[in-house]
Amino acid sequence: MKALIERLFSFIEKKLLDTENLYPEYPPIFILGLPRTGSTLLLQLLIQRYKFYYFTNFTDRFHGSPIVSSYIESFLNCYSPKGNYSSYYGRTKKWNEPHDGTKIWSKWLPYDPVYLNGSYLNEYQVNEIRNTISRMEKIYKCPFVNKAQKNNGRILEFNKIFPNCLFVVIERDLVEVIISVSNGFKNLDKKNTYFSSMPSNWGKLSFNNDLEAVCNEMYYTQRDIERDLSTIENDRKIFVTYENLCKVPQEVLNGIADVYKSLSEKTLHVRNTIPKEFERSKKSECSKDVKFNIEKVISSLENRDDR
Repeated sequence: MKALIERLFSFIEKKLLDTENLYPEYPPIFILGLPRTGSTLLLQLLIQRYKFYYFTNFTDRFHGSPIVSSYIESFLNCYSPKGNYSSYYGRTKKWNEPHDGTKIWSKWLPYDPVYLNGSYLNEYQVNEIRNTISRMEKIYKCPFVNKAQKNNGRILEFNKIFPNCLFVVIERDLVEVIISVSNGFKNLDKKNTYFSSMPSNWGKLSFNNDLEAVCNEMYYTQRDIERDLSTIENDRKIFVTYENLCKVPQEVLNGIADVYKSLSEKTLHVRNTIPKEFERSKKSECSKDVKFNIEKVISSLENRDDR
């Protein structure tokens, strides 16, 4: 039965995509930032406060047919669950809660390597992605927002697909990020050498232990983000911090909404109120010795880049 449903959905999806080239009315929003910076919380706040559409756990379950699954979700009227800000390392539980859409993107973008230089997609793939997002937009009549760690290495590809999209970058102290990611390796029992974001130079890096690997991954992923965003117009990118997101979330969201309106001349539709503040995560605590070792590795990486 499952296979039959998926084949049926795939057939309908192909028919829906077999159309003239479409372009989203609303500029899409892509959330960027290292893991453990609050990017999932930022996404959850955006979809609570404003009317957005996004990939859900249900959409990802039928990843070969995101348009069809979006029609079904719209019919059931169960989109955008209210008031839930919980997640576990970026993962949510309920079927209508946000998902990064990794399997959906994998139809066009490779799982590995994570970093792409803007020349990977051909014209057919670019148009199919645009048509997919445009079709989903017509269902919900609002902007698309997406957060995925792999997006950090896809800035140039997304810029080619959506030349008017907005990049929202969330930042956090690098040492805190590395501590939290190191804890995540243990909690998730990861077997591979990278956590989520292989930087562009990953194959050329060398390290002696897991902590050095995390330091290299986070440091050079951040450098990739900075370099690629330097090619994007200033009015199409906005930077926020994890600290401010927790302390004054409404102020942060107002800033994003203002930039979006300036870029697109469209006002984000307000849906719900959000909490006044959030408690900062305590998963970035560690011993003084570990913190010292992290700072030492970061310093060596900075010195290496300066040479």
